[in-house]
Amino acid sequence: GRNLQDHLQIRAVFRLAEGVDTLNTRLGSYRGMLATAAEYMLSQSGPMAMAPSQLGVFACSSNRVAVPDLQWHVQPLSLDSWEQPLHAWPGLTASVCNLRPTSRGSVELASPDSRDPPTI
Repeated sequence: GRNLQDHLQIRAVFRLAEGVDTLNTRLGSYRGMLATAAEYMLSQSGPMAMAPSQLGVFACSSNRVAVPDLQWHVQPLSLDSWEQPLHAWPGLTASVCNLRPTSRGSVELASPDSRDPPTI
């Protein structure tokens, strides 16, 4: 592929005080997972009825930008990556993403062997 753009996202994870209600605490046990699933099945409400980001804000990175080029998200959960489980403690994630990156790149096969890493 050519002319590829990477929308860099910076995530900050915060550990909150014990007892704060987050998705980490709600989904941290089988009982909590069952209660969350039941809430959705019975009333189509609760955490399963909404997107992970509970707050979104668009902003301009400077006064020279005519329309917002940054997007902020706040999520009532924390994890190291989407491939990992939620943290065992109450957590919150705040992130910002550049909506219109200016850098461009390409990815190409380095060899006929699919096990070889691509050329980026």
